[in-house]
Amino acid sequence: MLLRWLMMVLIGAWIGWITNWLAIKMLFHPYEEKRFLCFRIQGVIPKRKKDIGSGIARVVEQELLSLKELLQQMDMELIFRNIEKKMDEYLEENLEKEIQKAFPFAAMFLGKDSLEKIKSLVKEGVLSRKEEICSVFTNHLEEKVDIQKMISDKISSFSFQKVEKILFSLAKKELKHIEGVGAILGAVIGGLQFLLFSYFS
Repeated sequence: MLLRWLMMVLIGAWIGWITNWLAIKMLFHPYEEKRFLCFRIQGVIPKRKKDIGSGIARVVEQELLSLKELLQQMDMELIFRNIEKKMDEYLEENLEKEIQKAFPFAAMFLGKDSLEKIKSLVKEGVLSRKEEICSVFTNHLEEKVDIQKMISDKISSFSFQKVEKILFSLAKKELKHIEGVGAILGAVIGGLQFLLFSYFS
């Protein structure tokens, strides 16, 4: 009787483990739709890859990282300090040459003080409108950049093998745990079935 009970426990554990192992595998496999008699079989994630990608993208944008929040995190003052620095570098290297090319006669009468004045006027003209420039920049991003679509397209472009590799690398222990739980539950059910059949037989 003990041997039969042990056999039922082992068979139940094996069935529980193989069932959970198969369920995990069927998240991805088969990658392509297969026909078996009148059934169509395909892994859950490959079958619903587009819907899953859209769902993840929607959650990321609505709950985790929206474009508006990204824009709020941007330090526009720092950006314009960097712009000013680049303007200084450009004007220092190119202003005199550009004036000589465009106005060769007038360039003959421009001294260092005049060049510095022109540089200052150009910088002031640009930087005095930085609020307007910021507004144009942020409005363009809000109108033209669709983070949800970008994420969805990126996920949709992943190969099934890559998605599977990412998932299993992140949740390897948890998936093994699920398989183990299946074996334990199967063993318990197998043992209980044997006891119940023995009691009522």
